[in-house]
Amino acid sequence: MAGLYLHIPFCKKACTYCDFHFSTSLQKKPDLVAAMQVELRDASKDWEKEIFESVYFGGGTPSLLDAKELGDLMQSIKQYYRLSDKPEITFEINPEDVNEQNLALWKILGINRLSIGIQAFQDEFLAWMNRAHNSEMAISAVKKAQSGGFDNISIDLIYGIPGLDLKQWENNVAKALDLGVQHISCYALTVEDRTKLAKELEGGNIIMPKDELVLEQFDLLSAMAEERGFEHYEISNLSLPGKASKHNSNYWSRKSYLGIGPSAHSFSGNQRWWNIRSNQGYIKAITAGTSYKESETLSEKDVFNETIMTQLRTSSGVSTALWIDSGESPKNILQNQEIRELYSEELIYLESSRIKLTQKGRHLADGIAARLFK
Repeated sequence: MAGLYLHIPFCKKACTYCDFHFSTSLQKKPDLVAAMQVELRDASKDWEKEIFESVYFGGGTPSLLDAKELGDLMQSIKQYYRLSDKPEITFEINPEDVNEQNLALWKILGINRLSIGIQAFQDEFLAWMNRAHNSEMAISAVKKAQSGGFDNISIDLIYGIPGLDLKQWENNVAKALDLGVQHISCYALTVEDRTKLAKELEGGNIIMPKDELVLEQFDLLSAMAEERGFEHYEISNLSLPGKASKHNSNYWSRKSYLGIGPSAHSFSGNQRWWNIRSNQGYIKAITAGTSYKESETLSEKDVFNETIMTQLRTSSGVSTALWIDSGESPKNILQNQEIRELYSEELIYLESSRIKLTQKGRHLADGIAARLFK
């Protein structure tokens, strides 16, 4: 089973913190969709034997696609790719794009999972992020989607925002849970180069919150969601049982995936490749039939390290078979000095031949993974 990702690189506004590839000019949108259809056709020749269990429209803002553009892309997907009997088809949307007409269209085209970019429920923080919606629109979008027949809804929230105190974050999590969504993705605000956030920080206009507060917000999220039946199945993702994202879970389990569109990444076996990060360059290259990809071959060491980095983030953890024969007792893994030290520091624990992060370990996931790298 594999996953198919389509990057829709257009947004109405540039968010303060965002470093994803996008353009606020929609002039080239029809040309880019046409180019993506060509890539879908051409790339399918190498994926004829693969069955795709997930399709993910990300961005950018996929909900800016009109009926014809989205319909054309869905037609190409169904024409050139073998989908599973019940594929998960996720569509990222912004609250301001949710209306009865769009919901009906998305439903007709086979979209069965919505990911709504809410980020916060306080208008002052939404304005600072330069989002196009307010808190009332965010709540309304979820309720409209539910009334429109969508029963697999994810929402995005951000913590670690300058000025966001613990009580405000608690209110955000409570509102998300009270809305009755099936999935919540929560990310700590990070400072990326070339963003307005980075410039404001450099200019001394804002102060990022202390690490202790950010970790408090993370732990509060875990506790509140798990109390309501959610599983914290990956560091940034929580879901009700059976509602974990199939598409993103493929990434963390290192299954094959194909990325379509400018800046999109693909992976299969020990090969990784990615498209150029330019709308105009992408369209021009596809029209001219010239190359628009770069690639790399992963070494055995790369595969080992990536397996740890991705799987350790999940509640399933990483198999001890990476270090010892799978037939041995998991206790023998403690003969590895680094693993023994992490275990004694209560950053990891062992369960069913898997190494898993404790809640304390989740705070230091990247550093722990690095300690386990070859």
